[in-house]
Amino acid sequence: MHDTTLKRTTNVNEIFPQFSNMNAALLPWDMLENLNAGKWFIQKPPFSNMGSLSSTDQQTATNQSIYKLVDFLRLADRANKTVIFDLYRPPPDHPHQYTWINQTLDAINEAAIDPKLVLWLSNDLRDEVYSLYPGFQQTQGYKDSIQHLVHNHIVKLNLPYSAMNQQDIRTYAAANITTNLYVVSEPWLFSLAWCSGAHSVTTNSVHSLKRMKEPMFLMTPAEYNLMWILTDGASAFLILLIFVLHWWRERGFSCCPESNEVSDSGLYNTFKTE
Repeated sequence: MHDTTLKRTTNVNEIFPQFSNMNAALLPWDMLENLNAGKWFIQKPPFSNMGSLSSTDQQTATNQSIYKLVDFLRLADRANKTVIFDLYRPPPDHPHQYTWINQTLDAINEAAIDPKLVLWLSNDLRDEVYSLYPGFQQTQGYKDSIQHLVHNHIVKLNLPYSAMNQQDIRTYAAANITTNLYVVSEPWLFSLAWCSGAHSVTTNSVHSLKRMKEPMFLMTPAEYNLMWILTDGASAFLILLIFVLHWWRERGFSCCPESNEVSDSGLYNTFKTE
């Protein structure tokens, strides 16, 4: 849901206005399940690059309710898709403030999702979670030394695309640590991440990126070599041409001879005053 409150992403103002500014974690499920979580997406599209939806898709989105984590995990398991989610500790006075990790693990157990599909991002109680669920893909949200990552069983990094470069990606990959970059929504940026060796990306433009079969500026080694040979050849020719022109100028030659001056006895002589 992203936000602390439900004002932006649900119709809580219409149904439970008295709870509009309350932390969403403090609202009971029997209240949450009555909220609409899809109308805002149609009325105020959150992404500038969103494509138009069909009438059927609009109807589906408009009727979307708040999804339980269990239902979300079951959907991912059926589709054999990996899942990653931010996990925030509940606020004070919440009944599960100290057992929130256990509650999340219980939901994962209830969903019966394949453990290898879960990218576990939270650093809280990571060792305990790993001991109970070694099949989870332990994921970290910041760069670190390979020794530290390996020691903590980290197999994936989840980072903003601006925080990584090709060398870092390849260095981590050599240690069997893959990289997920976010948020990558432009085709050229997706192509750059692809060519840099990123294992996956988080995007708001699945509808456009899923159609890409190769990077936008993909070159074979032969094409790359030919490009540089032609570039070097053209550069050498231009440098030689500039050198020759400069040499001619220094020697007093000219590519375009100037017209000879007209003598006093010529055409302009008629304009002389006596």
